[in-house]
Amino acid sequence: MVLLGTKADNEKSIVKLTVSDDWHVVKQYHIGGRLDKTTYTLIEKAKEAEERASLAEQRAKMVEEASKETEALLKRKELEAEELAKRAKELEDAKKVDANGKYASKEVVRWECLVDSKYVEYPPSVASILTQHHRLGEKAAFSLHGKQYEIDFAVSSQLESWEQVNVESGFRRKVRIKKVTSFQHLVPSWQCNVDGGWVEYPRIVSQILEAQYAEGGNVSFALNNTAYELDFAKMQQMNITSKFTRPVRRELRAIPCDLGTTDGIPSNWTFKTKSCDCELVSVPISSEEWKFVDEKLRGSISNAKLKEVQRVQNIPLWKYFEFQKERLAAKSGSGTANVQFVWHGTRTTHPSLICTDTHDGFMMQRSRQGSWGQGIYFAANASYSNSYAFTQKGLASNNKTLILVRLAVGEEVRLPSDSTLRHCPAKANGTGRYDTVTGDINGSTIFVVYENGRGYPEYLVTYTEK
Repeated sequence: MVLLGTKADNEKSIVKLTVSDDWHVVKQYHIGGRLDKTTYTLIEKAKEAEERASLAEQRAKMVEEASKETEALLKRKELEAEELAKRAKELEDAKKVDANGKYASKEVVRWECLVDSKYVEYPPSVASILTQHHRLGEKAAFSLHGKQYEIDFAVSSQLESWEQVNVESGFRRKVRIKKVTSFQHLVPSWQCNVDGGWVEYPRIVSQILEAQYAEGGNVSFALNNTAYELDFAKMQQMNITSKFTRPVRRELRAIPCDLGTTDGIPSNWTFKTKSCDCELVSVPISSEEWKFVDEKLRGSISNAKLKEVQRVQNIPLWKYFEFQKERLAAKSGSGTANVQFVWHGTRTTHPSLICTDTHDGFMMQRSRQGSWGQGIYFAANASYSNSYAFTQKGLASNNKTLILVRLAVGEEVRLPSDSTLRHCPAKANGTGRYDTVTGDINGSTIFVVYENGRGYPEYLVTYTEK
C-alpha cells in the first residue's frame, strides 16, 4: 500500500490509495492536509485486502511446492518401476543361454573408489545405494567400516567420476562407475519330484546322471540303499523293486561371474585378438614365467629340458575358477582357498582340449577310477605326472606335454587309498565335508577333487628328457 499526498496552492490535500499496484482515487478533502476518520477506515480496509492478497500468494507458493514434491515423487516411482522392470528383464535374460548352452550374459555397473592409486569395488549394499541415488541425480549418504560418507550426484559429470567425502574429516576420494559384462556359468542341477516339490539329487548322483545324459537311454544308480533306473526319454525315475515312478527334471543353475573389460583377469595376460575368450600365448624364454615353470618342472625331473611354455588365457574358465576359489575361502575359517600349483597328465588326450574348453576345463564327468575313487587327480611333483604325459603319436620327437595347474585345494584331508570314494568325507565335528582328499604315491602328494571348476590350467608345458 502506498499513500501519496500532493499539495495544491491553497494548502489543500488530494489523497490517493494504491492496493496491489493499482491506483484508486479515494476522496478529496479540504482539511488542511490531515486525513479524517473515513479516510483512515478506507486505508485499513485496503491494508486488510493487501494482507489477504499476500496470504493468497503464499498459498499459491505452497501449492506450487507441493506440486513439485508430487512431481519428484512420481519421478521416483517411475524410476523404481523402471528398475523393477529392468530386474525382471535381467532375470528373464539370465534364463537364456548361448549356442553352447552354457553361458548367459548381461551388462551391469560396478562402483569403485580410488584407494592408494588403485580402484577398489564397493560392497553390494553400498553399490545399491549409489545406483539408486545416481539415477535420481541426488546426494547419497552411506556408512562403510563405521564411518559416514557422502557422494553428491547432483554434480554433473561427463566423465562418470565423482568424489566420496568423509563426513567427519572432509577427506575426499575419487569414485567412478564402470560398466562390465556379467557372465553366468550355468551348472546342471538334477532334481526329483517328491510330494509335489523338487528335491535336488546328491552331487554324486547328479554327476552320474549328467555323464549319461548326452548319450540318452537309461541309467541305473543307487540312493539310500535303494536301486533306481532313470529313463531320459521320459525324464522319469523308477524304483527297480517297487516299480514306483517319480518325475525328474534337469535345470541349469546360474553361477554369476563378473567379467570386466580390463580388470578381473591376471595383469600379465595379453591378447592378440580383440574380443577373444580364450588364447594360448607362448611365453618368452627370458621371462620370469619361463623361469618359474622350469624350476617347477626340474624340481622333480632333473634331466628335463623345457621346450615350450604356453600361457592359457581362458577368461570364462578363469572366472569359474575364481568363483570356486572365493567360495572355498568364504567357507574356510582361515579366509583362504589354499591355492597351490600342481601337475596333471592327460595320457592320450591332447591337453589343449582341456585348456581351451571355455565351459568346465577339468571335468568330473570324464574322470576315471583311481586310488581314491572317481575324481580329478593332480600331483605335487612333475615326476609322478610324467608317466601320464601326453606324447604326439607319429612324431619322431620325444616331446612330452603336461599341464601346470593352479588348484584351489581348500580344506584337505589326508587318507589312505580308498577306491570306493565318490566325494570328500564328512568332518568329525559335523561342519560339512572336506574340500580335497590328499595322499602319497611314489614320494609325491596326490590331490583329488570331486567337482568341476577347482583347477585352472595355468600353463601348457612341453619338454623332453635328456
